[in-house]
Amino acid sequence: IIGVLKSFIKHLYIKTVPLQEKQEIIIEKVVRNKRKCVTIVKDLELF
Repeated sequence: IIGVLKSFIKHLYIKTVPLQEKQEIIIEKVVRNKRKCVTIVKDLELF
């Protein structure tokens, strides 16, 4: 994203059966300036 000053990604892991691949929800918070930020939640189809 153009103009992004700071960005970080937090991963929340869900406990699953060991035979399956890891299921995870990705919460990404992008800070554009001191006041505005965008939060993106990915992989919610697991619920």
